Amino acid sequence: SFAAIYIATNMSAPQPPPRKLTYRLFFSLLLVCSFIAVSLPSEKVSAQGAQQNTINVDATCSLAEAIASANNDNAGASGCEAGNTSLGVSYDVIVIQSGTIITLSASLPAITDTLYIESSASPFPSHGPFDVIIDGGAQHSIFTTRSTLILSGLHLRNGRGTNGAALKVETADALAFVYARFTGNQATQDGGAVYFDGSSIYSSWFQYSEFSDNRAGRNGGAIYYADGVQTVKSRIALGKFTNNRAGLDGGAIYHAEGQIQIYDNVFNTNSATGNGGAIAKTFSESVVAGSIVIGWIRNSFSGNTPEDCWNFGPCPWTDEPLTGGAAQAQAQAPENA
Repeated sequence: SFAAIYIATNMSAPQPPPRKLTYRLFFSLLLVCSFIAVSLPSEKVSAQGAQQNTINVDATCSLAEAIASANNDNAGASGCEAGNTSLGVSYDVIVIQSGTIITLSASLPAITDTLYIESSASPFPSHGPFDVIIDGGAQHSIFTTRSTLILSGLHLRNGRGTNGAALKVETADALAFVYARFTGNQATQDGGAVYFDGSSIYSSWFQYSEFSDNRAGRNGGAIYYADGVQTVKSRIALGKFTNNRAGLDGGAIYHAEGQIQIYDNVFNTNSATGNGGAIAKTFSESVVAGSIVIGWIRNSFSGNTPEDCWNFGPCPWTDEPLTGGAAQAQAQAPENA
């Protein structure tokens, strides 16, 4: 598939992938490209391409048990199908019945093996695109991953944690989120919803995802990219960021390091006590000149405070000239960045 290879390998002139392409096929190809690019063991990719093993979440198999089954390549509980990433099987797929609401009594186990978690109705659920709800109960963080992770058709809400209340990414080869919604998540430090740790991440991709009413005590009300995150490719497309807040900088997104493209998104009424109501970017002293690549196309900004973007220069990088003085920059990026 051209679309899968394009997203996995190209950072120029972004265009959304064809919606007629099945998402299971799309992500299978994305995983193949990612595995090949980072030289993972050969048994992860069969001659026929990526294959999957399905684990169903139901009355006899909880989500936590399903993750344990996938991590350990065995049955996490008597009612769970066994995880399996043996020769010819590239990844496990956890399927949650459309319309399910899961309220956590504890944080979920960390994900340590390649995993795809989806609504049974993905990618176009009858109840709406975010029809499986995973609720932290305003007490628990939700996902932590140390491996490739794909989420589709999920709504992660009311997570609580220190960093990344809905999702903390410690390390991963590839991450993809399609029709994912993040609401009401709160981190006491950084990344109200999603936190990318200072580790190597080959590629990350958000598409048709929504972030609303997420809070961070410090930076990145919705998404935080830590200093030291070596993202080879990162993309946020066709999303909505509404009413996210940061105690310091980056009401919606705080980006410290790595390559990123943000296009066709809507940023409304996000706020930061410090700088960058929608987006804030900083430069580490350790950043090599030219190592940060930013691309911005057709984004819409409205009602973000104290300004839309900070430390970028002119903003918001739309195809049409900005009117009304809505976007102001507090500082210009260094000339060598």
